[in-house]
Amino acid sequence: GYIDLSETMEINSHIKLIPAGNTNVIIGRNSEITENNLFVINSNASLTIGDDTSTGSIIIDGGSENNITSTKSLINVDSGGKLILNKNCVLQNNICPDDYNSSNGSAVYSNGGTIEINGAKICNNKVLRDSKSGGGIYLENGSFYMNSGTFEGNSVSADGNKAYGGAIALYSCNLIQIKDGTFYENVVSATNTECYGGAIFISN
Repeated sequence: GYIDLSETMEINSHIKLIPAGNTNVIIGRNSEITENNLFVINSNASLTIGDDTSTGSIIIDGGSENNITSTKSLINVDSGGKLILNKNCVLQNNICPDDYNSSNGSAVYSNGGTIEINGAKICNNKVLRDSKSGGGIYLENGSFYMNSGTFEGNSVSADGNKAYGGAIALYSCNLIQIKDGTFYENVVSATNTECYGGAIFISN
């Protein structure tokens, strides 16, 4: 099934999105929501996408295959909020263009939240603005756990001199724990030379 989002879903409690059986559900970005996140997880709230038993999937799609771009990430995790991405979750196809207002972290942005990845796939998300970070995930002042998962084809491409963390960018985090995962074809590029972390960039 397909759900076409035209406004932001605010998460104020503890919510789980789990596919029923072998059903594949796509939650997509409507062209009317290009200046907002699809999901915002507020403080003391949590969003869990996917589980360990269903054979279906929950796919959060930014719409780049339909030429939709957005200045905002798919999911924003506020300080004190938590995002859990399990194995049948996919975050894909979000492009933050070369725009002054474009966000770091095309799939997920957080300042002060917690992000946990347990087998999810984050793919084909891109940030195209100079001096930005995290083609897939950007986290600052928070906690990051990755037990397993796949990052594929995410990128930060700058028409300038700075690009960091093609898949993941982590800044001043309280805790970083990466046990396992697969990274391939994640890229940082810029017209000048300050490019770091094709897969992961970590800074204190």
